[in-house]
Amino acid sequence: MNLTEAAKILNIEPTATKEQVHTAYKKMTKLYHPDLHPNDENAKDMMQSVNAANMVFQKHFLEQNKNVQKPAEPVKDETKFANPAFNKHLDELWQQYLDNKQAWRNQLDNETIPAFKSVTTIEAKLAAAKLQYSKNPAPDIEANIKTLTERLLFARTKHTMALNLAETLKKVMDNSLAFYRQNLELIKGSAKQAA
Repeated sequence: MNLTEAAKILNIEPTATKEQVHTAYKKMTKLYHPDLHPNDENAKDMMQSVNAANMVFQKHFLEQNKNVQKPAEPVKDETKFANPAFNKHLDELWQQYLDNKQAWRNQLDNETIPAFKSVTTIEAKLAAAKLQYSKNPAPDIEANIKTLTERLLFARTKHTMALNLAETLKKVMDNSLAFYRQNLELIKGSAKQAA
């Protein structure tokens, strides 16, 4: 499925933002989730299409993030102040930023990226099983499809949670850097006034 097809399923433009995709996905989930519409025979198939379309957009957003040129890494200001308490305070704030940055990277490396790979692997296995079932509708293949569908739902949930946590950690990291910079400017201003 390409981005244009995914956009048609979610009833949005291919150029939609993350927020627009999220809103459309939630809307479509309410319309087609099999638990909400147990008597609708098409709900399960439509929900699978909606999930697949959402994953196409999520993959697109990940690729976009990779292609964006990374800004220069922040560098610690090495200015030393006469008051050692100022220096200690700034060192602690910088260390807090570095710790938050490491937590964000760990989340990406240990949870978010592996969860995304798991989703794509299960999707491929499910597609292969469905193709096999279309040629040979055997009960064991049908059972495999059911198992893979359940695993896929779990994997997508895990990926969404990991992605949300990574985004939260990124915000915490950015806020700690901003707090460091604000404190640095305040201390520089205080040092100028004292001089």
